[in-house]
Amino acid sequence: MTSKPRRGAFKRGDSATSSPTAFGRLDLCGSNIIRLVGFPLDVLEGLQPVLRGDDGRGVLNVKKYTNEKGEKTAVLTLLGKPWTTDCGNVSTDILLTVICGHLHKHLFQPTTGLPPPRTTPPVHLSITFKRPVHPPSDAPRTRSVFAISFPTPTLVRTVSIPAVDEPLIFTEILGLWGGEVRDYRSLADGCYDIRLRPRRLFSSNSVGDNQTPLSALIEYLHSKGFPLIHSLHFHSKSPYPDFFLFDCPDGPVREDADPAYVNHVLTAQDGYYPDLVVEKKTKVKKERGPPTVEPKKGLFSFLRGRRSSNPNPTIAPAAVAAVTDFHSRHSLDSRPDASSFYANGVAESYM
Repeated sequence: MTSKPRRGAFKRGDSATSSPTAFGRLDLCGSNIIRLVGFPLDVLEGLQPVLRGDDGRGVLNVKKYTNEKGEKTAVLTLLGKPWTTDCGNVSTDILLTVICGHLHKHLFQPTTGLPPPRTTPPVHLSITFKRPVHPPSDAPRTRSVFAISFPTPTLVRTVSIPAVDEPLIFTEILGLWGGEVRDYRSLADGCYDIRLRPRRLFSSNSVGDNQTPLSALIEYLHSKGFPLIHSLHFHSKSPYPDFFLFDCPDGPVREDADPAYVNHVLTAQDGYYPDLVVEKKTKVKKERGPPTVEPKKGLFSFLRGRRSSNPNPTIAPAAVAAVTDFHSRHSLDSRPDASSFYANGVAESYM
């Protein structure tokens, strides 16, 4: 009778003890719910003004609590129904780009997508993020992100490409797909839809040649200083990713960028995590007189950060960004007011 050799104990490497990592999870639920689990307080506080914008629209209410597993959780309910699975709805891509871009500015990198759980409301997309608890001092600072998505097998969509790089990237896309391009059009939110001929680029029976333009585009963007952050599988039912998020570390801020986005995220030059000081809003009495008609705005004018309908928006003075030390703010427990932020899951109204 022979005995099996005894295996030695698994030895942990130095990276497992010297480089602790913080994790978080992003869930996009129903038609207007964003759930963030395990993210630090500064990330959650910074996301609210990014989604709310300079006119106060966007976030309907916020609920904070600790779930049954002891994880700090925040649930943001947005105004309207911005999150849909309709491939023609460009607001879905804009919203996903804005949220992932904000988390990326706080050094949270997407790791993998999770199978959506069967809950009510339904979860359309679940992504895990991670970042080092003590990042290096020379970590690059991202100023903008953009995305290229494939809502259908015959549609290429660009989202939030920096204005100075739009002609370069757009021309490269047209050149790579060449004769496959049927037409293209500019959308109202500063995005582009490029329609291809029906060759089923991402179907299960597609040939390898159909994937060549996509791999060439990723390689080209990387050579121009736009590395790929992560690829997600969301729109199509094929096994291939259809949403690609790119980094623009030294990219300029668009002149028509959302003022709240610039004020709360991009003004901190010496640190990564701005602390928000919110002033109380005073009620303004309306004078009697004839009704005024305000210009019509799109549902996602507060999320665009691109070609806004207001060419010269004013920055709302309701919030001021102040730079704080990162090493004292890397966890929720290090904040003295963290317990009050998640106290009893009380909903706060921003209407």
